[in-house]
Amino acid sequence: MVSGSMSCIKYLMFIMNFVFVVCGIILIVIGAIVQTKDVTEFLDTKYVTAPTILIVIGCIIFVLAFLGCCGAVRENSCMVTTFGILLFIIFVVEIAGAATAYMYRGQFQTLLKDNMNKTISQNKSDAATVWNEMQIELECCGVDGPTDYLDNSLEIPKSCCGKSLQHVL
Repeated sequence: MVSGSMSCIKYLMFIMNFVFVVCGIILIVIGAIVQTKDVTEFLDTKYVTAPTILIVIGCIIFVLAFLGCCGAVRENSCMVTTFGILLFIIFVVEIAGAATAYMYRGQFQTLLKDNMNKTISQNKSDAATVWNEMQIELECCGVDGPTDYLDNSLEIPKSCCGKSLQHVL
């Protein structure tokens, strides 16, 4: 049995891992919602799997945190050691991913902006639906403003907010 301060550590580890179990479930739900709403209209095909990646990451967090919870409650040193090693591996992967994302942030921003402008110029109905929902929700108009529609000889949609239209028209 665990005594004194080790008992406190045991329960803190359980509580923190329980929070991560809940966070893993939330990531899975968000990934599923994004998967059904198809907000990937503006990304190339290699980025379309972002909701799927979110679901996979949620599952990994859930399993890892559940392993930590069980290891803490059962006082199983093998489970806690496995949990620690997997946590370290994930930490190293996160640092590498963050460094890579930071190095290529400009290229991704340019790619996203170009693809968004392309969807405006193509004027497809499915992309227009996503644009309308996004413009209403974010209270914006186009990528850089209403001129994106005017440059493509398109009518400015009613979903564009009134404030941004006043200085153009």
